[in-house]
Amino acid sequence: MGSTQEEYDFIIVGGIYLSSPLCPNFLAYTIPAGPSGSVLASRLARTKQAPSILLVEAGGPNTNVEYTVPADRFALAFSQPTMNWGYKTAPQSHLKNREIDYSRGKGLGGSTAINFSCWILGPKDDYDEWAELTGDDAWRFDGEGGVKERLKRVENYHVEVKEEYRKFINPKSEVNDGNPLGLGMGAGCMYAGARTTSSCYLQDPPSNLTIIPDTPIHKVLLSDSKSATGILTTDGREFHAKKEVILSAGIGPRDQLQKHNIPLLHELPEIGKNLQDHAFCGASIILQEGTNERMKYERDLEGQMKLREQHRKDKTGFLNSIYCSNPMGFFKNDRIVRSEEFKALDERTQKNLMKPTVPHFEICTHTPPLYLGEYNLKPTDSYLAAFAFVMNPQARGSVSLASSDPRDPPTIDANLINHPYDRRVLIEGMRELLKLLRAPVLQKNTIEMVGGPNGESDDEIWAWAASSWHMCSTVKMGKPTDASARTTRDFRLKGVRNLRVVDLSVMPLLPTLTDRHSNHTQSTAYLVGELAAEKMAREYGLDEIPWP
Repeated sequence: MGSTQEEYDFIIVGGIYLSSPLCPNFLAYTIPAGPSGSVLASRLARTKQAPSILLVEAGGPNTNVEYTVPADRFALAFSQPTMNWGYKTAPQSHLKNREIDYSRGKGLGGSTAINFSCWILGPKDDYDEWAELTGDDAWRFDGEGGVKERLKRVENYHVEVKEEYRKFINPKSEVNDGNPLGLGMGAGCMYAGARTTSSCYLQDPPSNLTIIPDTPIHKVLLSDSKSATGILTTDGREFHAKKEVILSAGIGPRDQLQKHNIPLLHELPEIGKNLQDHAFCGASIILQEGTNERMKYERDLEGQMKLREQHRKDKTGFLNSIYCSNPMGFFKNDRIVRSEEFKALDERTQKNLMKPTVPHFEICTHTPPLYLGEYNLKPTDSYLAAFAFVMNPQARGSVSLASSDPRDPPTIDANLINHPYDRRVLIEGMRELLKLLRAPVLQKNTIEMVGGPNGESDDEIWAWAASSWHMCSTVKMGKPTDASARTTRDFRLKGVRNLRVVDLSVMPLLPTLTDRHSNHTQSTAYLVGELAAEKMAREYGLDEIPWP
């Protein structure tokens, strides 16, 4: 993937291997070469000036076309361990002491290679708040050079639907307009028989872009003047950057480093803290035989083989439809607003949560049957499963070093929904989900409801939460006057020259300012890479990244 040399203009680290000590003074945790790093590498490399760029990825190339089958969108993360770092949280004492799955994609494409392929933009009010917190109008949703315009470089909607199905679904290309409230069909990242991931940005790379997979790094090299000069890989190779090193992964505080006898060269105490994530809970209904074909497909191994042979041949057939459509809805809820938990929030947070495009929770149906309780699906069953998600979580977790060995996974304390407001949102969201599953149009074919809470009391609902893998905000971006910010609005890491952080960890959402995280994070990660590319291109006199 390009010729290997020792020195490049830019080095993009697209997947720091587990919890390696960087520099060796930083805490790192894996956020692989997904949207942000892939976009940044591709955009800079394809400017007319053609700077030399090295993209280093700890995982593999992920080139097997078998991994792009649309029907596998919910299963790939768990069936291909080479593509998943397989993280688990620390035991969550408030959630029955469970260690919750914290999957992260491994290899080119990062988590877009194993995620559920949902494409949601979220509320325009969230982006406008991001612009306010950073003092950077590039994060405003509308206007010249804003988020909506920037998305034109990323999105390519295909809204073709057979005429016979248009009475059920009639998509418009202006979907995802910055107001997610309401229920509709969720857009998916797949087309013409294949799911699409951020590795598409890296296809047919120009000669000035070198991609080295299967290469964990040990540390970022620093000069005596605290300038990033390159990287050292775990197998002892050094690569040097004439201009900058960019981390598409995270970075740490004094107590963590000293605990593991890692020399402190530059202290950034907030890094690894403020972890945010969306929790969800769910339930399923068992339907009369023949209502849908999911179990027929899942139990018919011979039939599956034939379908896969057909798909392998020409990318057509049933594997392009089963599991590929998810009704998704984002909602406000009066009971949440009237609750004591909402009233206990500070005034600014309440005001933000009441903005017109900001949802309180999400409901998604036609999901995997993760919530079945004691019930075992039978070959003759039909089923419908659904999840309720907490938007705008108030609970905050952390990522910390388990040791100084870069092969050891980090300690992740997600602290998932461990806040009264989050629990209230999950409870009310689940009540709405249960009401939906009891709707007459479903009830006429329902045999029984399974997998949900044993009852609808608060305690019976909230304790079964899981993570939706929307982790972010551990290396917060902010204004120059914001003492709590760890990166500038140009993605530069404060206190270290020639080192930037370009990934979802820079999302500037802190409890002292606002608590806003109401979106599936994939689209935001692409936007982070696009904006970073624009800023760096201007700074280094490269061609402006063209608008469509």
